[in-house]
This record gives sequence, C-alpha cells and structure tokens, in this order.
Amino acid sequence: MQYTSVVDLDPDFSVFREMRFIKTRKIKFPAGERHIVIKCSAEISHGLSEAAGGDVAYDHSECLAGEKVLVSHRVKTMDDFMEMALTVETLKRLGAVVGLYLPYMPYGRQDRITTDGGPEAESFSLKVFARFVNSLGAAQVLSFDPHSYVTAALIENFQAIKPRKFVATAFSQIAQECPDCELAVVSPDDGQNKKVRELKLGLPIVYGDKVRDSRTGKLCGFQVLNPEAVKGRVCVIADDILDAGGTFIGLNERLMEAGAKATYLVCSHGVYSRGVDHLRSFARIFTTNSYGSQPQDPLTVCIPLHTL
Repeated sequence: MQYTSVVDLDPDFSVFREMRFIKTRKIKFPAGERHIVIKCSAEISHGLSEAAGGDVAYDHSECLAGEKVLVSHRVKTMDDFMEMALTVETLKRLGAVVGLYLPYMPYGRQDRITTDGGPEAESFSLKVFARFVNSLGAAQVLSFDPHSYVTAALIENFQAIKPRKFVATAFSQIAQECPDCELAVVSPDDGQNKKVRELKLGLPIVYGDKVRDSRTGKLCGFQVLNPEAVKGRVCVIADDILDAGGTFIGLNERLMEAGAKATYLVCSHGVYSRGVDHLRSFARIFTTNSYGSQPQDPLTVCIPLHTL
C-alpha cells in the first residue's frame, strides 16, 4: 500500500520523512487516561515532518476521505498502544484509510503456550495483543523483523519488513573493520535458522543451539553444531532481539572455544535490558532504533531505520 501521509506518535522516531505529516496533540488526564487531538487548520505549509525538523505539510481540514495514512509508534506499553488506537479511531472517523507501523512488535516472543496440561497455565500473550491490534481494523499492519512467523498468522493484514538491508549494512561495516578476515554468520538457535538462511549472505552458516536438561526441560547451556565452520573466522551472530543477552554470551563462549577469531552481534531490536557492560566480549554490537534510544557506547552501533 502506498501512503501519502504519516502520523508520528513518537517525537524521537521518524522513519517516513518524505511523507506529509499530520500533526497530533497528546493529552494525559490526571487519572492517567490518554487523549488524542488531530490539529485541523486551514493553513498549508510545506516541508518534512516536525520530527525531522520541518513544518506541518498537510492541510487535513479538508476531508480525509480515501487518504492513505500511516500511524507510526514505538509501542512498548499499553499506554502507547492506546495512543495509537485513539489516533486510528479519529483518522477513520475523518474518512482516512489507516495503516499501522509498529517497528518492534510487543509480545512477539510470547508466541506459544508451553505449560498447559501441567500444574500451571500461562497466557498466550501474543494472541491477546493481536486481538487488540485486529480490533482497530487497520488496512495494513507493518512491523520490522518480527520475532516469529506466528505474528503473521495472528494479526490481520500483517506484513513483515525483512531485515536484509539492515544486516547487509552491518556486515559491510564489519568487513571494513576486518578487511582480511573470513566471515561466518551464526544462527543462535533452531528458531532463527530459516531467517538466517533467507538473508542469503553468501557466507558459511554456523548453527548454534540451546542445551536443555532432559528431565526438567530447563536451559542449561549452549552448543555449536558445526564447529568446523568456526575456526579462524570472525563469527557474526544474527538474531532479532537483544534483550539481556544471556543467550548470546553463552553461545559466544562456545564459539571462542571452537576457534573463532572474534565475534560480532547483529540484532534488529536493541532492548539492552541489562545495559552493555556484560557484553564486552563482543567486538561490536549492531542494532536499529526500533525499540528506543540505543546506548551511547563505543561498543554499540545504531543503524537508524530511516536510513534503510
């Protein structure tokens, strides 16, 4: 779908800078409820979106009937989602055809139920969140590199934005840092194997996996399934989410034991829930700004989504 206008609900995140910008005003009532006002003005000015340093570029005091508008927000809390929902309702009431852009898909990792039938029962969190998204009736829902293919099955009119260009940009910078090195791409576990193969980087693929206790099913270690592909190479782990980073630290130890010359980490979404100090065994970490502002540290490189 080709959009002509955008609503950027996150003032620090503007990806679609060449679109016309529809201005909104956020209100938070004393009890915490969110409210959205779309500015209706007869004035027309030209330029980029306000988040990109320009002026309001669309006079929506005229009817929005048939106008294709993309609502963009880095949704991390249900307050964020409510802001998006209120904006969608207002735009649709004005006649617009509305699409959603959630660069990071909340609850994407909670994409299955593992405890039903035992002493505990857990929520199917992604399915619940998908129902909220579907209730908005969006013409399209875009998200950058969602965690699993379950997302597309649960969210209506869903389209994943592939991370190929981001990964290729990161690998290009790594190759510049290590011009005489042989590179290998590392899939950290079975769930990432298909996505890594789809990148088609033309490099050897190292397959990692988690080791679980056969009695309890709990994670107890990591392994490299084809260590012969590691020795003497610079290994680059490619995954979608960097949260605390425990999986990558454990796998990195096995890669170094197998003879890796150095290791890099390339992850689409940088959550960094424990910061970066415990990740200094990596030569460099590449992420985007899909989740939020990224750490200002020599170890980390943020490739903004608007550049991809």
